[in-house]
Amino acid sequence: MEADSPLLAFKQDGIILGLSGIELADYIEKRRLEEINREEKKRDAEEEDRREERRARERREEIETQQEFELRKMREMVDLGLNQNVNQNNHHMPRESSSKIHINLPILDDKDDIEAYFKQFERIAKLSDWDEDEWAIRLSGQLRGQARQVYIELSDEESVNYDEVKTAILQRFQLTAESYRKRFKEVKWGKEESIKECRTRMKTYLDRWKELSEKEGKSGDLEDLILTDKLLDVLTPDQNRFVRERNPTNIDDVVKHVQTYIDARDAG
Repeated sequence: MEADSPLLAFKQDGIILGLSGIELADYIEKRRLEEINREEKKRDAEEEDRREERRARERREEIETQQEFELRKMREMVDLGLNQNVNQNNHHMPRESSSKIHINLPILDDKDDIEAYFKQFERIAKLSDWDEDEWAIRLSGQLRGQARQVYIELSDEESVNYDEVKTAILQRFQLTAESYRKRFKEVKWGKEESIKECRTRMKTYLDRWKELSEKEGKSGDLEDLILTDKLLDVLTPDQNRFVRERNPTNIDDVVKHVQTYIDARDAG
């Protein structure tokens, strides 16, 4: 009976439209084929999402492997420097010695996993004891493609601010608060990942949603983010579009814009 339920629904729709006989049968068949086509497209999209997740995971693993190698090499060099200082009866490694440790920073181009790259860069920067004022300059030399173009388009003041540079690059690659909101809500447990990996991925999306919301001038409060998102979900499509066009920063803004929409419609 369940298998026939869509056909029964199509038949009822056709009857409501005043169809009967051959016209009704043709209408049901047309709707059936449309439903099959829709399901096929949905399956294809889900399969492509899984392939994309797999490619991204493979790229992350490749970057992490390279990162582990670089960090291991850096630690060995730090240990060597410390041992040399001990032999010279110097119990403290000078700060400037860390700047002499040479790590080959990876290049960032359009095919890379942007999030994984920044995670690697920041870890190396911290372990190398670089001043944060230097991060943007050091990063700039590693940029290629769209990321490099983004950097060129920044003002002189923005180009030396690492957070500004990072945010601008993420936005160019459409890694915005909205994109992470969608990723968080649409997370599925991939067949090729462990449940712990799935949990980590979910937390990453949630953290980035919160962080980028703050950078974009919106509320960074987790409760407000979730309530705002849920309230937008219950609106009609027209109300939702009206509110989003006004770029609400918190749930109170959403309420205000919805009321404005209702008042304007009632007045008309």
